Amino acid sequence: KCKFINLSSAAVYGNQQQIPINEKQELNPVSPYGFHKKQAEEICGYYYSLFGIRTCSIRIFSAYGEGLKKQLFWDLNVKSKKSKSIVTIHGTGNESRDYIHIKDLVLQLEIGLINAPFRGEKINSANGVEIKISDAVRCFLKNKIWKGNIRYNNRTRKGDPINWCADISKMKNWGYTQKYNLENGIKNYVRWIKDQKLD
Repeated sequence: KCKFINLSSAAVYGNQQQIPINEKQELNPVSPYGFHKKQAEEICGYYYSLFGIRTCSIRIFSAYGEGLKKQLFWDLNVKSKKSKSIVTIHGTGNESRDYIHIKDLVLQLEIGLINAPFRGEKINSANGVEIKISDAVRCFLKNKIWKGNIRYNNRTRKGDPINWCADISKMKNWGYTQKYNLENGIKNYVRWIKDQKLD
């Protein structure tokens, strides 16, 4: 009766021409991390097809929230703490992500646990909202009440996707409704940073 949920990643998709990205699109990972997640999904599929072990893979897009000490928003916290005048960010700011707050992610995991058939399938976990990095940066720094200048270095790192937005039809059909938009999620995250005296 065991159900195994493999926490996968949108990194399996790499750079896709068609957005929003649905689970049936061809995978094209652009980093070792993405390849590793793709292999983990395949292994879960084999365990179901060969041994009947009930598995599914949840492809998490850009998760954030209280407790996270890496990735864009934490990086912004560290940089804005070091300098009151300027922060420099990789890329152009026009790159995009589909953000999901940790509490919405947990809700989706619960929904998947109840509704997924667990036959080795893959399911997107996001909100289906494409948000530019520049807008996400402004949202975070506004909530942190930081008033310096933002600079983009116009360089992209190998292995970083350009644009992401998920098709979350499966989650919506199972009754998922977003509870935390980016503004509210960032407020909670900044509050946690301040409460932990990490700012």
